[in-house]
Amino acid sequence: MLNRRQVQNFIDHNYIVLEDCFSAEVAHEWVEDACQQTGVDLKDSATWPQPHCFLGQHMTKIKELPLSQFSPKLWAVICQLVGGEERIQQPFTVNNTFVVNFSLGSDQPWTEPIEREGGWHVDGDFNQFIDSPEAGLFILMLFTDVDLHGGGTYIAPDSIPHILRHFLDNPQGLSAYQLRTSHNVAQQCHVGIPAIGRVGTVYLIYPQVLHTTSQNLLRKPRFIRNSQVRLKVPMRFDRCRSEDLSPVESCALRNLGLDRLEFFPPSEDLRMATDHDDGQLLPWRYGEKPSYKNA
Repeated sequence: MLNRRQVQNFIDHNYIVLEDCFSAEVAHEWVEDACQQTGVDLKDSATWPQPHCFLGQHMTKIKELPLSQFSPKLWAVICQLVGGEERIQQPFTVNNTFVVNFSLGSDQPWTEPIEREGGWHVDGDFNQFIDSPEAGLFILMLFTDVDLHGGGTYIAPDSIPHILRHFLDNPQGLSAYQLRTSHNVAQQCHVGIPAIGRVGTVYLIYPQVLHTTSQNLLRKPRFIRNSQVRLKVPMRFDRCRSEDLSPVESCALRNLGLDRLEFFPPSEDLRMATDHDDGQLLPWRYGEKPSYKNA
């Protein structure tokens, strides 16, 4: 569990870093399994499918465990940040369908991601609101050591107040596509933080955070898993007592400069899936169909 200072650090800075959430031995086992299934030899770049890829699309048998079993330490902190285990939609699992940066941009001079156009995005193929239950907390898990200039994900903590204000100004909701195109939140951001650290390190971040990949000049394969905590019901920012707010809800209010927000939830017909290529609202709820591209 986090102490009071650590919780306040999350609220003040929009993210927190936890080390030693799982062992290097377990991570190595899961990475090895994924590599064996996909024919990847980490020491032979000729076997790397792409400079940056979702390795899970090439796998047939996936290792998967409830997160509470995989890392009790991480699970306890997640529950604390979202306001309790009872708020989390089950099942909540972790698997080895890794996002891998083998060598992206290794043939180019280093460019700071925050100075780069394109690539910055918010996750989620659904119409998004400030209270979206599909996005309760963003989790980024390092399954290999990740060093500076080694292909780590970059996050933009200063994107969050801009995104939240866009949500309040657009009660019909915004797709991830709109946030990176017509609203172009990246142009409003100036801080890029690399998610680096030892294997077993986890970044817990306000859910709707702008992030991007980066160049891997070291050509040392970087394996991560990222996911969102899904909540049973939407977040609330109008709780009568401040101590009843979850740290994530308190973080949102701090970013808006408010102590309390009277937010009227959208109609259920707006809480729908969106096409990740063009942002079009789709006529079913997020998660109802496993692959809407094949529907």
